[in-house]
Amino acid sequence: MICLLHPDPGPRLAFAAKVLFQYLLRVPYCWVSAATEAAEDRLYLSYQPEAPEQGFALFDSGWFALDPLTHPPGVAQQAQQSVLFPAPNPQGFCLGYDILAAVFYLVADVEKYQASHLDHYQRYEQQAYPSADWGLEHRPLAQVYAEELWEVLTAAHPKAAAWRQSASFTYEITWDIDHPWKYLHKSLPVSLGGWVKEWLRGDVSSALERMRSWVSRKDPYFTFEEVLTLSPPERSRFFFLIDRHHSNDSRFTYQLPALQALIRKIAATHPVGIHPSFTSFQDEEKIRHETTMLGHFTDQSVQSARMHYLRFHYPETYRYLLQAGIRHEYTPCLYQQGGFPLGVAVPIPWYDLLADVESELMLHPTLLMDRSLQQYAALSPEAALERTKTLIEVCHTFNGHFTLLLHNDVLSESGEWKGWSAFARETISLLQAAARNQAY
Repeated sequence: MICLLHPDPGPRLAFAAKVLFQYLLRVPYCWVSAATEAAEDRLYLSYQPEAPEQGFALFDSGWFALDPLTHPPGVAQQAQQSVLFPAPNPQGFCLGYDILAAVFYLVADVEKYQASHLDHYQRYEQQAYPSADWGLEHRPLAQVYAEELWEVLTAAHPKAAAWRQSASFTYEITWDIDHPWKYLHKSLPVSLGGWVKEWLRGDVSSALERMRSWVSRKDPYFTFEEVLTLSPPERSRFFFLIDRHHSNDSRFTYQLPALQALIRKIAATHPVGIHPSFTSFQDEEKIRHETTMLGHFTDQSVQSARMHYLRFHYPETYRYLLQAGIRHEYTPCLYQQGGFPLGVAVPIPWYDLLADVESELMLHPTLLMDRSLQQYAALSPEAALERTKTLIEVCHTFNGHFTLLLHNDVLSESGEWKGWSAFARETISLLQAAARNQAY
């Protein structure tokens, strides 16, 4: 057991240690105020600003005693990677930086509280934050730090290796159902208006595709037979957008019988969560209402969510989700290129920094979204698959949990998604192979 020596850990320090040892390293730990006799089943680890004459110590930068909203970390390059809160004199410490402050800063997303840089959708603009320079698009930095510490500790105390709980790579395929249909189940004025616009702008292929869909009653976006075939219930989750308050919301609401039927069909075999509408991230009542309505159609409690357009603001949105009964949140995502939001590839609790308390909301970092590669990174399907392979390999190295975000229209071979269906199928095959520990 890791015995952490500290007279009085506050809530932030206690949370940092919990994430580091319980969620990332999976080793038992406890807090003690003083060391007792040395024993093979204990390793004492102090947290202090000055290096000890003997024993193991983590560097304490003093950051936990400061106001987290006004004190960004120092950053240095060590061993060709960014380290937060570097020690002025690393001699005598296990690591040359304050790993507990660094882990907390990453997983609590403190930089978003310290500055509000928003894009035109009012999302946090990831490229405007310091973390854009820390390589999170390539590796889970908090887990990199954790493994560095574990290597030092087990080298000095080999029996500690047996304390660590084993883990293996896992994955989850999540589907955001924004537009179940491209052409069907829309009002006549909307349908005809869209058709006329297609002809006026010379988009003949879309106009003809729309007409074929009307005649055949088969819609290119309605790919759910294949979606369900690709998605084992134990490895999948569906997030339904069911209300409309903005033009960026779907035209299909919970009042549409066809959408109700689709929800019931999928919920009968697969986990279902709410995809709160575009403006709901700032509206507690909308989140509560939409969650309640989805629960009505699924006949079960809705406990998972991912915000539409990945829009959320700290801490209000997550507090609203908690009030609505949500306990699993899938919004964290480096939406412009994919990667490891919060510096991890495992679910962790959300820490409400303004209330200074660990919450009951588990955050599930989404490592890759189809639209990140197709739209934001503007990659070809082939280049997107290579990017995906790399992310899976890294996640596999850390025995992480790979959360994939797909949309049902990625399988449609229609419009902007032409040529992308193979990418979705092959990505899922790669995840399955990684879970079986096969070569990619």
